[in-house]
Amino acid sequence: MSDHPLRPHHRLPHPRRPRSFPTPIVPLVMVAVALLSTAACADDGPGSAIRDQPVATVEIERSRFDTTELHVVPGTAVEFVNRDAFAHTVTSRPDAPEAFDSGLLGEDDVFRVIFDEPGEYAYFCEIHPTMRGVVIVG
Repeated sequence: MSDHPLRPHHRLPHPRRPRSFPTPIVPLVMVAVALLSTAACADDGPGSAIRDQPVATVEIERSRFDTTELHVVPGTAVEFVNRDAFAHTVTSRPDAPEAFDSGLLGEDDVFRVIFDEPGEYAYFCEIHPTMRGVVIVG
């Protein structure tokens, strides 16, 4: 486990992208979903912590971050979604409390960062440096 206040970030597939699964996998997935749904109904335990985690979204469209100043509480996951047909990055400024970098995000790609520690996390797009924003955790 890392001592860094930011948890690992992941690229997430956009929910509108169709996925196809081989036929034998479908019944296994249905069983797994049923089991997880039952577990998620409990009011305590690890499932509730995931369900209760705040999530905020910043969309990238027309070469702009739609929210340039976002205020969140510690533990909030912020998802950056690229709605443009061309690539962007979400890259922390050198003075941010912790470094993060999405790499190239294609159309409808999602980059997620969980901000656990208070502070100001300034970011920009490396391809289009005039695209800037800040996440203020406190």
